[in-house]
Amino acid sequence: MREREIASGVLFLLIAGVMGASLPYTDGGLHITLTVVGMCLSLFGACRSVLKSRKM
Repeated sequence: MREREIASGVLFLLIAGVMGASLPYTDGGLHITLTVVGMCLSLFGACRSVLKSRKM
């Protein structure tokens, strides 16, 4: 179970990295906001997964 939580944390970090890499290519306004919100949610998910795996 712990390996699954760590793997999901790494997956969330990869998703946030891809979104961060695409940030310079997004159009203005709402697209940037949605990308930043998606990055924040992905980083939150990664932190939650790592903390959950440390608790086990």
